[in-house]
Amino acid sequence: MRHNLLAAVLTGGVIFFLLTSCATVPTETEPLTPGELRLLRLSVPGGHSIRTSTEYQVQIEYEAEEKPEIKRICFYYSGDGPYCTPKWEASSGTITLWLRADRTGPHRLECYVEYIRDGKVQRTNSVARSVEYVQHL
Repeated sequence: MRHNLLAAVLTGGVIFFLLTSCATVPTETEPLTPGELRLLRLSVPGGHSIRTSTEYQVQIEYEAEEKPEIKRICFYYSGDGPYCTPKWEASSGTITLWLRADRTGPHRLECYVEYIRDGKVQRTNSVARSVEYVQHL
C-alpha cells in the first residue's frame, strides 16, 4: 500500500515536471498585421474603489500602425453586457472615456473596441481589470 502511494506521488511529480518544463511563454507579442488595432491595457485613474452614481474616467492603451477609425467601445461588467458607447476621446495610443458606476461590489471590467479595417467592422482583443464600486454617501 505504501509502495503504491509513493509510486503515484513520484509519477505525478514526473508528469508535472514534464508538463511545466515543456510549456512555452511568449517573450514578445506578435507583430501587428496591416490595419490592426490591438488593445494593451485598461486603466482607471484614481484607484480601484469607485463611488456609485458618479462618472469615472477609463483609459485604454492601444497600438496601431495608423490612426484607427473607431466605431464604438464596448464594456462588460463581470460578464454582464456588452454596453457600448460611441463617445470617447482618442490621442496617440490612448482612448479616454467616462463610464458611470451604477452597481456596488467588486466587478471585472472588460472592454473591446470595434473599428473599421479593410472597409469592414472588426473587433479587437479584450482587456480587463478589477474594480470595486462602493455606495455613494
